[in-house]
Amino acid sequence: MAAQKFRYLKRTGKIFLGKKEMLVDDDRDNWRMPMETVGTGSLASLTTALRSSTEGDHYWTSPELHLSTYPEDGFDPRYGSFHPIHIGLDTNGLYIEVNIGDIDLNEVDEHIIGAHLRPMLDRVGAQFIQAIFDVSNGYAYMEVQVRPLVRGKTVRDAWQIGEDMVELLTCINNGHLTAETAFDLTLAGKVELLVGHRESDWLEAKSLGYDLDGDAGQIELAQDVARFANGSTSGLLVIGLATKKSKGIETITSVLPSGTAFPESRYLGAIDRKLFPPIAGIKVQNVQIITKDGRAGHILAILVPAQPEESKPLLVHGAIVGAKVEGAFISIIQRRGEESIPTRPEAIHATIAAGRALLRQGKIPREGQPTPVALPPS
Repeated sequence: MAAQKFRYLKRTGKIFLGKKEMLVDDDRDNWRMPMETVGTGSLASLTTALRSSTEGDHYWTSPELHLSTYPEDGFDPRYGSFHPIHIGLDTNGLYIEVNIGDIDLNEVDEHIIGAHLRPMLDRVGAQFIQAIFDVSNGYAYMEVQVRPLVRGKTVRDAWQIGEDMVELLTCINNGHLTAETAFDLTLAGKVELLVGHRESDWLEAKSLGYDLDGDAGQIELAQDVARFANGSTSGLLVIGLATKKSKGIETITSVLPSGTAFPESRYLGAIDRKLFPPIAGIKVQNVQIITKDGRAGHILAILVPAQPEESKPLLVHGAIVGAKVEGAFISIIQRRGEESIPTRPEAIHATIAAGRALLRQGKIPREGQPTPVALPPS
């Protein structure tokens, strides 16, 4: 859907998106609307509308659009619940602001927040502006502002940046992580924040890199990546972390950086050669770090995004049977918690039989259903 334009009508003092009027809170000069209403509005036109709404105002304050998840039907700007994401305008342009509460002011400062956010912001072309910390009635909170790209972007795009910021800052605050946020922390040189976390269905740690000179190491790498790709959520594989197993639970205990950089292209090449179909959106990143005890070195982070169902199962070319490499075999592996589970023969047969039945009947799957994929010759 094409982006819609915000417009400010000077004679009425109101902002519209199409025929929808933006509502103003009675107590403050802020515009308030549900995301359902304004998500398709362009940021460029919002900038113009907000700037026009302040022309001639001798007591100019930064106007903001406060966003709500409340349904459009029956929305009231005075009582609707609002997300901690605002889009505002200052003298330098549009900004996104998020509010995070219940923080420990002794543990964070503006430079730490900027470092945590920078990898994520770099991915979307946004810039860190500032983090403001305050206490109100004994409640500590912070307001974080970033400046997004405006051209060709919508309110929904800005909202997504704000959502990612909230998730990343919240996980820093309470220790909850996902593959994506942990990847961002790793790229920011904060991989030590993973120490103490358990391996899980989205996180695996390796102390040493893979031997990519032979098939065995390449197959092992491909299988570890396929475990995530065949699952239901994104996964993160980090090389350069020590673990310890206790009562059946593998926990990250320390950072063990390599003295030399990891060859990103060789890792990605091995994954591409040994996995079919290719993994969409995979990221392989060497990161130079300095640990708390002053050790300098490198770690490797591999982010495996959740894959479309129609691409599954991803197949590994080759298998390791005992100590022997079987290059003509294929293997299908999934991850459950921190363990791996093989796909049972009857499940593989059922999938192949279903695909062959569709081909034989000449049926084309409806949109959203898996499409049969022909395997390349071995």
